Amino acid sequence: MKGKDGAIVMTIDIIGKSKIWLAIGGVVILLGIIGIIPPNLTRGLTPGRINFGLDFTGGAEFTYKLPKKVAIGIAAERRLSAKIRSELTKAGLRGAIIQVSEGDIVSIRTQARDEEQAKEHEQITKRIMERMFKGAEQESLELIGPVIGRELKANAIKATMLGLIGMLIYIWVRYDPLFAIAAIIALIHDVLAVLAFVSFTHITINSPFVAVLLTVVGYSVNDTVVIFDRIRENMKRYRDLSFYDVANISIVETLARSINTSLTTEFPLWAILLLGGIAARDFALPLLVGITSGAYSSIFIATPIVFVLRKLFRKEEIKVRRPVAVKPPAGPPQPVQVEQPLPKSEERREEPSLITAPAPSQSLSALSSIQHAKKKRRRKKKRRH
Repeated sequence: MKGKDGAIVMTIDIIGKSKIWLAIGGVVILLGIIGIIPPNLTRGLTPGRINFGLDFTGGAEFTYKLPKKVAIGIAAERRLSAKIRSELTKAGLRGAIIQVSEGDIVSIRTQARDEEQAKEHEQITKRIMERMFKGAEQESLELIGPVIGRELKANAIKATMLGLIGMLIYIWVRYDPLFAIAAIIALIHDVLAVLAFVSFTHITINSPFVAVLLTVVGYSVNDTVVIFDRIRENMKRYRDLSFYDVANISIVETLARSINTSLTTEFPLWAILLLGGIAARDFALPLLVGITSGAYSSIFIATPIVFVLRKLFRKEEIKVRRPVAVKPPAGPPQPVQVEQPLPKSEERREEPSLITAPAPSQSLSALSSIQHAKKKRRRKKKRRH
């Protein structure tokens, strides 16, 4: 940012708080890892569970509309789901996945292999629902074969991995390899943030969720590339500044753009959430979380990781444009000591200078004033010619 006299004025020190931003990102990544680990592998220590929809698992799904709202809140919905699952297990239908939404919508998904088994499951679920809730009506029935479900899951994983690999190659070629590593870590953070959210909220994952992940990855890498481009330009412009100062300047210059891009995308998503109903919620909520996470990772994770990697590989050097003399401390005058002449045979060593390197803000002000003076001289020369 430039002041009235053309001097660069730093108002936000984002790189200086890298430990805080990276710690928050580490917590999100840890939650994402916990969320994707099935509870049966950890003996119930991981509460999260990826709720794959009918598109990925195959089977039959029955949706019932209750006469009134019987569960308000996530805790009440989980208790009702457990109760319905217990009744279905007693009736001989094991392994059913129940999801309660909006307090009066119940979806029951079973692992039916064909239409004949789906009809058998339909009769069981209908009998249980009518007995538990008088007036419950069946709204829909869907049936997908398990082979198709497995193919869709494999294709979804391949599409996501190919997108990540393509972006890694692009950033690796266009920028320094350290930038590519930082960008991939930021993308992993965003993907795990979305997976953690859908795991702990038990949102159903179907084919549209693949579009959600790819959209989040695209938004995140686009914002990250914009910041990296500005860093590359400023590294050429301010050759005598350290990467610490250049990164701070670049992030501050692109901060408004990053926030505005995210907000203009989130406003329509909020409208979809409020007016789109339950069908749109499973798509809009993860996308909203992912875009917010992408904005955070682009600003507070990608560039700080580049700074940490540069320090780790000793590429980060302190560059000072103009030294500043340190003033002597205030106090009573010290007695003057007269130096004794040294013999000619002994070489006199230089005393350490009182000149020290300034703080980043002082070096920025000194640099801007020198650049401003050089520009004035160039203008005067052009006018003379």
